[in-house]
Amino acid sequence: MQIVHLSKFLTLSLLVAALQPFSAQAADSQAQQSVSVTFIANEGILVAGSQARVVIDGLFTDSYGIFQVPDPITLTKLQAAEPPFDHLTVLLATHKDGDHVTHAIVSQHLLADPDCAFYAPAEVTEMFKTLPEYAQLAGRLHSVTSTGFGDNFLVGDVKIRAIPLPHLPRPAGMSDMPANVGYLFKIDGITFFHTGDTSGDNLAALQRAKLAEANIDVVIINWLAFIPEDGRHARAMLQYLRPKTVLLAHLTRKGAAEEAAKIQKIEGLPLIVLLDTPLREYKVTCEGLVLAVK
Repeated sequence: MQIVHLSKFLTLSLLVAALQPFSAQAADSQAQQSVSVTFIANEGILVAGSQARVVIDGLFTDSYGIFQVPDPITLTKLQAAEPPFDHLTVLLATHKDGDHVTHAIVSQHLLADPDCAFYAPAEVTEMFKTLPEYAQLAGRLHSVTSTGFGDNFLVGDVKIRAIPLPHLPRPAGMSDMPANVGYLFKIDGITFFHTGDTSGDNLAALQRAKLAEANIDVVIINWLAFIPEDGRHARAMLQYLRPKTVLLAHLTRKGAAEEAAKIQKIEGLPLIVLLDTPLREYKVTCEGLVLAVK
């Protein structure tokens, strides 16, 4: 099987073109072993395999005027737990910002999806106490530790590790810095690490968590982690984590091409795929991101 080893940003069309030599038999084999990743909006994704279905940072409504949000049809499906957002194993939120989580939307999903659990930092789960349905949902709302070494928990058959990672510096005038956690988990043999809104300058936190030993396949990262423009902090972080594939998220609605172009100039990066088209689905295998199917 052909494996693509590149050190530059790779657009979806180039990625698919690079993989055209696969035989039909090989493609079928990969499809049987793959996990799907569906981009919802901003940093929101659905990761689905035979073992579990996980949504991270996908139920929210605030764009802050510049970021993508789920469109009305998608938002309705998220609230009502309709396909492809039905029968979820767990909902995860990295932090409390409105472009990552809206607690009233999460609440509606939990009411419609009775076997689904929700995990987030305490300042997120505390917001649910204002809702009339809080008593009904309280047993499925779980707070993760956002300091020290974080938490390990089991949801269904999936072991999840919540790792405290300091939030990006705030622009002047914004609210206090929220607690931010990254989530490390494995589905069908493929290891994912969603970093939330961490900055690139958090190598020490990753080293403290010994994540170099986690054999991470896919990292989901905020493009702002690549500031300053030489990307030295993010490059050091990714060189430590050694993922096979990086999914670049949190791009602005109007500036995605420019933001990606800046990262394209940075040397020494793994394969990077731009998340800029909501509801686009990817198939991931242990060799990395290999095929877009939608």
